[in-house]
Amino acid sequence: MKKLITLNMFMFFVGVKALAELGAHGSSHESPVVPGVVLLQALNLGALLIILYFVFRKKAAATFQEKKATYLKQAGEVERLKQEAAKQASDIKNRLANLESSAEQSILKAKSESEVLRKKLVLEAKEQAARYMKELERSLEAESLSAAQTLREELVSSAIEEARKKTKMRIQQKDQERLQREFVEKIKVVES
Repeated sequence: MKKLITLNMFMFFVGVKALAELGAHGSSHESPVVPGVVLLQALNLGALLIILYFVFRKKAAATFQEKKATYLKQAGEVERLKQEAAKQASDIKNRLANLESSAEQSILKAKSESEVLRKKLVLEAKEQAARYMKELERSLEAESLSAAQTLREELVSSAIEEARKKTKMRIQQKDQERLQREFVEKIKVVES
């Protein structure tokens, strides 16, 4: 292999030397095509290509095999993801169809449940209002009894006070002294 590379390098430098000599002889604007130089360069290029083929053939094949395997793996992954996405789309469509078909049933169910709840709330409100009314009646009755009792007490107190005033006016000073003496005598009798 080293011999081929060395041979190729030799041929390359020979071709370069020939071109350099040709330019050194003073060919001004003309570039005459020398068949030997062209042939030498073609052989040089061919040898280089053959050497590159033998040197990089296995590496290139391995690289392309790796790229192919990577590509196939990625293509498989993409296909799996595509199938998964299709499955998810199908599931979503099925769920959407179920939701749409059950939407009307759900609305009717919600309406009936709301009607039952409304009736229950109305009944509870009526029961609570009845309880409040009974409580209010009891409270009013207790207040009216209390007010009547207070009124009676005030009337009795007022009547007693009025009777005292009238009695006081009727009893004279003498009568009052006599009553006090009698009272004192009665107390003495009781004490003895």
